[in-house]
Amino acid sequence: MTAMPQLVRPVRHRRLAEVAAVGAPLVTATAAIAWRIGSGATAVVIALVGVGLVVGAGWWAGRIGDRWLTRRLDAARTDMEDSADLLFAPVWGLTPLERLQRDRLERRIAEALPDLRPAWRTRRIAAAWLIAGLVVAAAIGVGRSPPKMALALVHEETPVIPGVPRLIGGRLQAMPPIYTGAPSRDTAALDLRAPQWSRLAWALRFAPQPASADRVFADGSHIALVRAGDVWTAQRVLARPILYGIVPHGGAVAPLHRLDAVVDTPPVVRVIAPEHSLSVRVAGQARWPLDFEAHDDYGLS
Repeated sequence: MTAMPQLVRPVRHRRLAEVAAVGAPLVTATAAIAWRIGSGATAVVIALVGVGLVVGAGWWAGRIGDRWLTRRLDAARTDMEDSADLLFAPVWGLTPLERLQRDRLERRIAEALPDLRPAWRTRRIAAAWLIAGLVVAAAIGVGRSPPKMALALVHEETPVIPGVPRLIGGRLQAMPPIYTGAPSRDTAALDLRAPQWSRLAWALRFAPQPASADRVFADGSHIALVRAGDVWTAQRVLARPILYGIVPHGGAVAPLHRLDAVVDTPPVVRVIAPEHSLSVRVAGQARWPLDFEAHDDYGLS
């Protein structure tokens, strides 16, 4: 049937567009969640995996079978006379009357191509975008909001030199991973001990205001602070213990502060009964006593 590509192509395009319209916001929302509880690298990996899944779903949705086309043709065109299945049957297996009917159907389709595209699933698409919008808004709002508390005075052992920027106030907030169940914690100190993979947020104030400021880590890496009014902010995921200093542009050498990452140890299970790892079954024994205790840093379920 020569008109078959013209019939199938719009249907395939509609299906691919619908998969993309639903998949794109869901991938974005998933990446936002990964960024919120993990890191930027985690979000990129999740996004790439999501794109791969959407591509796979699009390929699957683009597969159009003869049975589906038969049903759509019969439903869309009354002049198919419920005989659209003849268009996909082997010619050699048709009777002369069926071949004549097939020729008629092909001519009718060639004269006026039917639109077999399924209707847009607007509710599904709208729901996907609405959910994604709420998730992204929540991730951005929670992940990037600076500490709300007033900045406490910071007394660093740096000389007071007129015109030279120095740190005068600060606040450090630790947001532990969600699975720990631990609450967020604010501290006026720039040294901190928190669960590993906590998201840390700094809010700092200098006097006078520097042109720029960096967090300088003991491994030699530098991360610039971002200015918002008279407050400088920064974030970092606490992956391992590390020393760092706050260095304003043109300022004196800053003292080092320590960030300690508390590693989540595996759950510990201790068997109380039986007392021996190898127990001998007594004749007629139908039950085995079993008693154990377990504990974990953040609880068990």
